[in-house]
Amino acid sequence: MKRPVEREYTRQVAYTRDLEEYCNALESVTTDNDKDKEIERLRKAIYYEANRFQRIGTHSPDCWKWGPQHYECALRHIKEQTENWSNHD
Repeated sequence: MKRPVEREYTRQVAYTRDLEEYCNALESVTTDNDKDKEIERLRKAIYYEANRFQRIGTHSPDCWKWGPQHYECALRHIKEQTENWSNHD
């Protein structure tokens, strides 16, 4: 069974391959204006996916242990633990 990060990586590789095939298909677009619009749309899509891909795997159920970058996660964990403890009584 693949871990979530591995599954997401595999999905991203497939998505990138699909984008490459789509870019190659742009040759069939007739006007330069249509090509320019489609190229700009693809640039935005690739930029979004690249930024999203860089954030994959930055959180997990125990990420509060990872240090100061996960301060908000630690606060959320403390709140959950406090609620669990309160409900236990």
